[in-house]
Amino acid sequence: MAVFDSWNGGGRPSLTYSRSGSEMLETLLQSLGWEKIGLVYYKRAAHAARRANARSAIEKLCRVSFQAPSAHMPMNECVDLAMAMSAEHFDGVIVLGGGSAIDAVKIAQVVLGLHMRSIDELETQAASGLVLGPSFAPPFEAIAIPTTLSAAEHGSLAGVTSPLT
Repeated sequence: MAVFDSWNGGGRPSLTYSRSGSEMLETLLQSLGWEKIGLVYYKRAAHAARRANARSAIEKLCRVSFQAPSAHMPMNECVDLAMAMSAEHFDGVIVLGGGSAIDAVKIAQVVLGLHMRSIDELETQAASGLVLGPSFAPPFEAIAIPTTLSAAEHGSLAGVTSPLT
């Protein structure tokens, strides 16, 4: 049994039960009108078989897949992911993984949304106390499918580590 939480037009949460997760995801993507979809996944040894099955089903809906950066989000890997994603012009991205994968996509949204092109630009922005206001529009939307209890899917904040400190 799968449970899926989404928002309907009236602003109320709706839950769907007893359909396969990939069916529910496909229905959601159709309702959003997403055609060019990317997948970002975190490949970790634990639970690899279960994630591989989920990833295989989701990859059928996506045009391009990216492996998320290493644990603890090295800035250079986050910028590399953003640059790889920049050429794709996605309608949306599906994130499969824990906090590292979900945060990687949040950072990619910031890097691309602010037209950054290097780790130096991200370092400078981070050091200056970057605050994104309500007018910030990410270049693509994301759907998180968490595989851990990191709670990264519940907020807009993300953390990265700097190679300089």
